[in-house]
Amino acid sequence: DLDNLIATAGVFYNFTSAQGAGITLTVNTGDTMTVNNTLTLTEGDIDTGTVDAKGTVSVGAGFDGGTGTLTITGTGTRTFTMEGGGQILKNVTINAANVTVNGPTSGTLTLDGSGIFTMTAGTFTGGVGSLNLGTSGAFSQGGGTFTWAGGTFTVPGTFDMTGGTFTGGSGTVDIAGAFTLTSGTAILTAPSGEMQFAGNWTHTATGATFNHNNGTVKFDSLSTTR
Repeated sequence: DLDNLIATAGVFYNFTSAQGAGITLTVNTGDTMTVNNTLTLTEGDIDTGTVDAKGTVSVGAGFDGGTGTLTITGTGTRTFTMEGGGQILKNVTINAANVTVNGPTSGTLTLDGSGIFTMTAGTFTGGVGSLNLGTSGAFSQGGGTFTWAGGTFTVPGTFDMTGGTFTGGSGTVDIAGAFTLTSGTAILTAPSGEMQFAGNWTHTATGATFNHNNGTVKFDSLSTTR
């Protein structure tokens, strides 16, 4: 295994990860690599540190993910699509008010391992493909707009919403861990298809809003209380 090590924080205009399958690009823990224009993830993986994308992000089917963190920030207005078929980094945070990230139009985009997908600001719009948050990945939303479409959104870990707007669309939202909806500013609209829960279900009745959307809510585990 060959490691390409970025030892300190760096700022790039365009950056492409294409170092070959099984080859790891390592950003030191605590360091951030900033990409101001286009981040292209073609092949290999990125471990430990943070990659901060202030422009667009392209994910190829051959990219292997990695244990690092991808943050999408910046003030520029842009729209881009993360296609299915490959893996993205373990942790993904969308925190840019003027960005629209489109989910895969086909196939499945998968988070690597057991990280967390965080919505803080901006818009994520799911395609007809699927999004899987890895082996035990979690979803956290404190702001922004998350709109699912016709595919399957799989959350193997916890689902925690304290703000923003979540719309389930016409597809399936499958949550294996504990579900928590607790804030007066959070609005969740279930899919018109099916929303599945296998863990504890907590909704603060005087706080956040849950809209059933004439869909089906399915509790598919007998091992927890709700």
